[in-house]
Amino acid sequence: SDLTLRRVAERGWDFEKADEDLLRNNEGLHPQSILKEDWSHLFPPEALSPQNWRHPAISSIRPVIGLSDRTRMLALCATNTAHGNLSGLAQAWTYLDPMDHGAGLEVMLGTVLNTGFHRVHNGLLALHSQGVCRDAIQVDREDAILDGEGFTARGEIVLQQIHREKYHQFREQMERLHPDLWLWIVEFLYGQVTGRTCARLSLADRELASLGCMAGLANGSQLGAHMRGALNCGASPQAVRGILDQCGHAAGRPMQAFVDGYWLSFVRTIPSKELAGAR
Repeated sequence: SDLTLRRVAERGWDFEKADEDLLRNNEGLHPQSILKEDWSHLFPPEALSPQNWRHPAISSIRPVIGLSDRTRMLALCATNTAHGNLSGLAQAWTYLDPMDHGAGLEVMLGTVLNTGFHRVHNGLLALHSQGVCRDAIQVDREDAILDGEGFTARGEIVLQQIHREKYHQFREQMERLHPDLWLWIVEFLYGQVTGRTCARLSLADRELASLGCMAGLANGSQLGAHMRGALNCGASPQAVRGILDQCGHAAGRPMQAFVDGYWLSFVRTIPSKELAGAR
């Protein structure tokens, strides 16, 4: 299961009903029962049909001009992955058009930066249990031919887009923590992962998904950084607020209150004329 060890340490195996439901929903996701050696676990687009109504998480909150249901669902997948809610992730996946499965998998791979391998592994199994379009998994030729220096150069470009005038400050902070940490961030995290090319996934989409991921982890210090990063990559304040509005569906009301508090602090740094409709 994907339940936290802290809960086990604090309460033993005496779970509350919500914990029992989460454990039960996460059972049976084993690679041997889902993945096939001949790749027959991947499906042609016509064999997969998305839900023909809106997801409950977005049908019950206010619409945002410029924020598509597709972008919302990608961010919701990231939130559910970070929070360890595999049943919620599997449900959200069924609302994505099969042609967007490639973008969805890119978002899932991107969450490894913040959630670690084990949650991405469990999350990908949950998606395959629902069905993944065979066109979504392919080796990108541009990514395949880059070497270490190429990844580093691409990582620096991506980081400069996200952090803009704060890029050098961010770099100096990471290097002071440990020089190798900066090398891993720029080459692997942003060069090989975030900087991957995907025709149907913009950098703004990636940042909004990262925002959902940070909300699922209750990572306040990174939440503000990704709010600003999303704006720097072209997302509107209304879109950022819209992604935050749906976090409670995946992570519960306490988490919604948590992100709302950080939003109130964040909006003080944005000119009021940019905030129309985002409060």
